[in-house]
Amino acid sequence: MNEKFTGGLQAEGLCLPEARHLPNLAFAGRGVGGGTACRAPTESRRQLWSVAKRTSPLLEWCYGSVRCALRIRPIECRLAVQAYPAAPESCSLPKEKLAAGADHAGFRLKEYVRHYLGEQGYQVEDCGAFSVEPSDYPDYAEKVARMVASGEAAWGVLICGTGLGVAIAANKVPGIRAATCDNTLLARFAREHNQANILAMGGRIVDRATARKILHTWISTGFAGGRHARRVEKIAALELKEKSS
Repeated sequence: MNEKFTGGLQAEGLCLPEARHLPNLAFAGRGVGGGTACRAPTESRRQLWSVAKRTSPLLEWCYGSVRCALRIRPIECRLAVQAYPAAPESCSLPKEKLAAGADHAGFRLKEYVRHYLGEQGYQVEDCGAFSVEPSDYPDYAEKVARMVASGEAAWGVLICGTGLGVAIAANKVPGIRAATCDNTLLARFAREHNQANILAMGGRIVDRATARKILHTWISTGFAGGRHARRVEKIAALELKEKSS
């Protein structure tokens, strides 16, 4: 259910309990899971447009105990707003030390990722490579994986040409759940369902803009727990079986 209102505001999204608490926005829709239209008072429209012109497309803020978000993008002379529930603050990965590594094929993207995460306040341990000279991805995958498995790093990023080789190598280290993600959907499910602790990307597959979106999704998505926790525990049990055999 999409509607365009006077004042140039177009809104669409999911009608969720959290969305009903967005300040100064009145939601009308078909209920949970249904399409939702949103009407904002004139002053709110002005505020949203003002904010959209000077910020990134993703806005997040706290409203009481609810963390809210708006995704904003200009469409001709209109403002499109998608309201959705953001991950609770407690679900976001803490800004602790993390590890990053790549072979020659992932070196340039790794350097970009390392600087980007540094700007977000993370302390990033660079495990190499340090140039585009040919190198072997298992060496760097092991370094990052052992830092994460030991708790020296909260989580890690690994990059090779495709993101596949580094993930395969890292997953040989007990306690590691490395997931290759070349889009935000995979990044979301890797964190939410699999509690992945190493993000793997392909330097020949993912560009900088996409990598930034993947990282944002990875960082802001928490583990869902519940039935997924049981499945992750079974993965750990498989590792123990291999150790004891």
